[in-house]
Amino acid sequence: MDSSPRERFVHYEESFARQAGLVSSETGKLREEGLNFEDIIRIIVTVENDLSDVEGWLRAMEVELKTVGSSDKKLFSEKVARAKREFADLSRSLQSRRMQAESAALQRPSDTRKTLTTTNNRLDNATNMLQNSQKLVHQSEVAGEHTLSTLDLQ
Repeated sequence: MDSSPRERFVHYEESFARQAGLVSSETGKLREEGLNFEDIIRIIVTVENDLSDVEGWLRAMEVELKTVGSSDKKLFSEKVARAKREFADLSRSLQSRRMQAESAALQRPSDTRKTLTTTNNRLDNATNMLQNSQKLVHQSEVAGEHTLSTLDLQ
């Protein structure tokens, strides 16, 4: 499939929006009453994985921005800036709702310290996986930029 930089950017933008919608919807589930730590961890792991995908689409938009024609550059730059703000908002929302959900779960007497420790370990593992994924996305971005630079020089 041969496509123009403009078409690829639009595809990345649409994918970003679709994935961001999933993150927003899943994050909203943290407001539900009576969540136990298993539920909270399951939701957070899902949201963090989806958020990693959102970041990947954002990075793809940034890389593609460098290849679009000058007529599209300003519009697409604004779209990337909006996407960055939306990504930051999604990240902040997740952290805020995560803390609220964990606090509410801690206040229920039926949850034990062992459950908390186990679920926090799972969450730490999931967070580490997300950070590793983010490092891979960054490395891919650097490699893509290097490739584009090399192609520009040729």
